[in-house]
Amino acid sequence: MKVGSGKYTYELVEGWGQLPAGWEWGQVGGVAVDSQDQAHVFTRTAHPLMVFDREGAFLRSWGEGVFEDAHGINIGPDDSIYLVDRSPQVAMKFTHDGQLLFTMGNRGQPSDTGYTEENRTVLHAGPPFHHPTDAALSSQREIYISDGYRNCRVHKFSPEGKLLFSWGEPGDGPGQRPSPMLFPQREHPAHYRQRADQRVQKTYHAVNDHEKNIEIFSCAITEIVR
Repeated sequence: MKVGSGKYTYELVEGWGQLPAGWEWGQVGGVAVDSQDQAHVFTRTAHPLMVFDREGAFLRSWGEGVFEDAHGINIGPDDSIYLVDRSPQVAMKFTHDGQLLFTMGNRGQPSDTGYTEENRTVLHAGPPFHHPTDAALSSQREIYISDGYRNCRVHKFSPEGKLLFSWGEPGDGPGQRPSPMLFPQREHPAHYRQRADQRVQKTYHAVNDHEKNIEIFSCAITEIVR
């Protein structure tokens, strides 16, 4: 089966990924590929981070006992790995072999956004994090974390993990985002999708404490090709 067109054509490889006996894929939070064409599969299983070669042969796993709720993964140009653990409210940077370098967010401490079990609505923007979703890097290796399930913000961190600033408010207008979910490629301005209201927003790289410019367009998510 092939999908796409032109240089963006993809073919399904049936049977790719050989799991060890008794293991399962479970729910997959994200997949990323490193400079060696190894596929890193971030899962909500007893073996959270599974690594395969390009042919699908299992190489190794790590993260057992570390992750609770796999959600987002990004691999930097130096093969550092950025992982978002949603329910514990943290995003972490690891070396390629799984050594923790630093943690962003406060484990087990969701930020105040007005969202509660009784009131399942984000009333106001909050600091990092309340159920973060994904991670990406700029060309300067600054770190962007989307915080979209129970917050409405994008948080920008320095390459060392220091919070620089955040932006976003609840709502459906320009600069407002009820549930930012996805992030930029290094060579492009920030793109993110909003699952709740089927929008895609394009944000030019933010400077100082605000967004430089915003373009917004609306479309059904199923219409987006790339």
